[in-house]
Amino acid sequence: MTAPIYSPRVVGEQRADLYSLETLLAFPAFAGRKGEALALALYDYLTSPVDGVWHGWPPNESASAPLGWGDVNDPVKLLNVYGWAICAQNADLLLGLFQAAGLPARLRGLPGHVVCEVSYDGLWHVLDADMRTWFRASDGHILGVDELARNAQPLIVENTNKSNPCNLPDRSLDDYAGMYDRAKGEAFVFPFWATRAHSMDFMLRPGEALIRSQVHEGRFPLPKAWLPLLRGPSAHEWKGLPQERFAPFRTLGNGRWTYAPDLTNRSRDVDLGVWSRSGLTQDAHGLNGPGSAVFRIQSPYPFCGIPDALHPETPPSNGVWLALAGEGAVTAEVTDAEDRFVSVATTHGVFSLKPDITPLLDARYTALIRLTLAPGARLTAFAFDGYLLTAPLSLPRLAEGPNRMTLRSGDKFGKPTLPWTMPVDFRSETALRRTLVWLESGAPQPWKRNRLRIVPAASGPARAIFRFEAPEPRRFAWAYAIATVPEGPPKAPPRQAHLDWSTDGSNWTPLSRLAIPSTPLQWDASLDGNCVPAAACPTLWLRVTSETGLIALELAGHLEAPPCPDALQITHLWTEDDVPRKFTAPPGRASYELVCGKNPQAHTIELRAPRSVRHDPSP
Repeated sequence: MTAPIYSPRVVGEQRADLYSLETLLAFPAFAGRKGEALALALYDYLTSPVDGVWHGWPPNESASAPLGWGDVNDPVKLLNVYGWAICAQNADLLLGLFQAAGLPARLRGLPGHVVCEVSYDGLWHVLDADMRTWFRASDGHILGVDELARNAQPLIVENTNKSNPCNLPDRSLDDYAGMYDRAKGEAFVFPFWATRAHSMDFMLRPGEALIRSQVHEGRFPLPKAWLPLLRGPSAHEWKGLPQERFAPFRTLGNGRWTYAPDLTNRSRDVDLGVWSRSGLTQDAHGLNGPGSAVFRIQSPYPFCGIPDALHPETPPSNGVWLALAGEGAVTAEVTDAEDRFVSVATTHGVFSLKPDITPLLDARYTALIRLTLAPGARLTAFAFDGYLLTAPLSLPRLAEGPNRMTLRSGDKFGKPTLPWTMPVDFRSETALRRTLVWLESGAPQPWKRNRLRIVPAASGPARAIFRFEAPEPRRFAWAYAIATVPEGPPKAPPRQAHLDWSTDGSNWTPLSRLAIPSTPLQWDASLDGNCVPAAACPTLWLRVTSETGLIALELAGHLEAPPCPDALQITHLWTEDDVPRKFTAPPGRASYELVCGKNPQAHTIELRAPRSVRHDPSP
């Protein structure tokens, strides 16, 4: 097993391992199933009132990810971070699962709704996980969108062979049938658009801990996209935080990410945990100036605080802090969503302070913290403490009796790596050319959302090469790449797009091919895949060839991780009829049991990497 500090996760037997779509599909409930049996098993799991996703307002990360698209559609992120979704996101979740399972699938647009269709036995079938519906024909097959649209009333309202439950408790089947009736001839097939760049990988350095709980503490990101909902006709649905509208009234979970390295020369914490360092010395009291140190915080779960829902423009607070102690002139800076350093504390004399940096970290997954010490300054303590948003369904569900737990670690290729996501900035030509190194038969032109798009010339497809550099001295162990291209003109023959990758910019490996659709929707389509070099490399190149141009490109790199002590402390906390219980896993065991009494609830898992010890203290 990979060292347990790299992407550690504790998996039980009651729920699937949500680390990836592949690990979810390895759950026994899906193993060996094919066709309808597999499709319905996945649908049943996602619609379960105990283990599934619930219907809520759409998760959106526009403010914290300015180069992204806003609404969250990544299946892994929806399952692990949020646990709730609206129709299009639920459809994307099913689409990803069906395709990972080898079942052809597609998205269909209805008036005010999006569903996922899956193909087996030579037919298309719609399983609407968002509205909890499917309907069978008289011959027993589950109906598809086009069949329902042709005869909506009898097949939906009057049909007795359908899912149970069928539709959300506060929705009408008559209205649902009316939606399909209005969809005749306009239930478009969406272009394929993958959004699978999110990774659950991370590393626990000495002095670092990840705590995840099924219980919330009132912390959550409040997207600006929700402001019209809070003030409009849907305002009655708001319960003070994201919550299911009907039984079992599921909601969010919270957790904590803490990092408190030992700064003294008695420990190797700084050597093992620092991102970069210039100058600085260590003694028995801590770090001494002059010099600076940069620490990277990287979590698979977003940080969050307490928003003021009555005044959503007010920045959130009481969610993320730095703690600093020492003496002299010390400056603490944290990167914002645009990767610019922002000063959060400046000290003089003897100090001990804990600034609230929640507005800087809200809904973000990673940040750099730079500590700069003037001559004569000393830092005796540094700590990071932040609340996280976690989906309760991503934690193991406990049952009365013995619960076998398994510790798994390592990335999807079994390697110890750290995510380093690099979206290309299409907001200006200057920003674009930070990664764009070669462009033929195309040119950047203004597009929508204050962005550019690369438009092909009349002479042929646009060809563009982008170079991505790993932060020195690190190297890419592998990467996931996704390119987004616009559709071709309506009713025109399909255009072509190619995505290739290289480690030297000369020798290319095909990654993905796409017949670009030309639907009346005029939306986007994507090409994606994993780049896995034979050996870790400092640079990766992506080459996009597209007859419709290019509007987005992202490399989700995985950096080769440094060696680090692999001790890990695992603690489970829960309640049994409101009585607190605690269990500490045996050290070094990859599998163990915890025994629960009646009604175990409120499961919390703490993963801690203890501080290191230097066996040869430096002067």
